[in-house]
Amino acid sequence: MKCAILSVLLIAALAQGAVLLKENKVPDVCAAQSDNVFIAHEHCNKFYICSGGSAIVFSCSVGTLWNPSLNICDFAASVNCGNRIIPGEDDNVVIPDIPESPDNNIHDDPSLAPQICAAPDSLNALVAHANCNQFYLCLHGFPVPQFCQAGLLFDPREGRCDWPNLVNCGNRNV
Repeated sequence: MKCAILSVLLIAALAQGAVLLKENKVPDVCAAQSDNVFIAHEHCNKFYICSGGSAIVFSCSVGTLWNPSLNICDFAASVNCGNRIIPGEDDNVVIPDIPESPDNNIHDDPSLAPQICAAPDSLNALVAHANCNQFYLCLHGFPVPQFCQAGLLFDPREGRCDWPNLVNCGNRNV
């Protein structure tokens, strides 16, 4: 009888643990993908970029959603979310969770992108591009050019794309 009770408790504990692990596990959407492949996230305002078989989650800027047809964050009216979760109007506005530079330095000199990305701790660092509507994402030692959504410019001080009136492009091309 004690063995039966212990077996039931063990099975229940394992089942609960499996559920907890499943809820916290990042989907394995990039295992068979090449680097720099874009994949739609379960939430319509997010997407994955595959890097080394791992999925890196990015969020679109406030007011935009991921458009998998164009591989860009786009205005909500232009995006069909299908069965992906659409952020509600009552959701709190949060600054997008684009990865910050690991050392929290501001990388606003495009000419330094190769050196910055070659550093051992540079994975996911963001570096300004010569064009203000672009930026570099450091992946495995290399700067990978990325575009802001149409109408937005990259702000290296904030580490995200933002409205033009909020971004100082300095010497970068607008």
